[in-house]
Amino acid sequence: MDRPSEFPPVPDQAIGLWRREVKEMEDGSADRTTRVFYGQTRNLYIDIRIPIDRPATPPGRGFEGYSLEELAQIAKQQAFAGHAVIEGGRCTWHRTIDYQPRTGRPDSSLIEVEGDTLHERGDANSVTGMNFYESYHRECRGDERRLAFRLAESDGTPFGDRTAHDAFLVVLDDRFWFARARASDLAMGKSLPDLVREAGDDRAAIEACLDCEISFGCLGEGDGAWRIEFSTLPWREGERLFPRGQADFEAESDLLRLDTPAGSATWRLFDANLPGDTIRALFSI
Repeated sequence: MDRPSEFPPVPDQAIGLWRREVKEMEDGSADRTTRVFYGQTRNLYIDIRIPIDRPATPPGRGFEGYSLEELAQIAKQQAFAGHAVIEGGRCTWHRTIDYQPRTGRPDSSLIEVEGDTLHERGDANSVTGMNFYESYHRECRGDERRLAFRLAESDGTPFGDRTAHDAFLVVLDDRFWFARARASDLAMGKSLPDLVREAGDDRAAIEACLDCEISFGCLGEGDGAWRIEFSTLPWREGERLFPRGQADFEAESDLLRLDTPAGSATWRLFDANLPGDTIRALFSI
């Protein structure tokens, strides 16, 4: 089910859930432990990168249980969402939502797909500021389910007790990604850990910096439906993405409305290989 879109489509060979195996830097260092899950649909993508040494989640919810130093460590996470443009072997990921402050450099690299392996080679002009190589393995192609939404409007707090003014949602087979922007963009040019440290003991300012949720999880069923496995908000892990509710899909406008006890959200559909009734049922479980 192909739809007109303001976002250009990527080639079919780029679509899927890509899990990173290694990142090698020009200084000889390599990262094989960060949990990286990159979900690319025909039009939209979400990418989440959680360090394995991130501080453990204390009891309760929110940032209150973390020390100031632990909050600076949490700020090292990376995650982003938007749309990709692939031309002549070069991919540019346009980041509409970014957990980290913008650097002013493009997220653009040479990519090559060989079967279910994606090779990415970036240079010092890219967002990282140095040469690097990344290797990804494709875990699924989204043949069973492929959906891509952007939030049109929301009311209340349907996403983990937070309001949302911009958000993306991607589904590939039995996996989902969710990205919700913070209330206001961060200043460009400084790292997120630096911004957290500069806030001193002003926890309200720190929370404003860190309050950008990008989550990855499994659709599941029953009590395990829409369960978050990894999130930039650590206490969300193990929770349901949104409360159980009622979904309604308007095929003429490509709008999905989800009503829950905590609030409602209306999503605009940009990519799908499922009929409307199946989409409605998926969000009503």
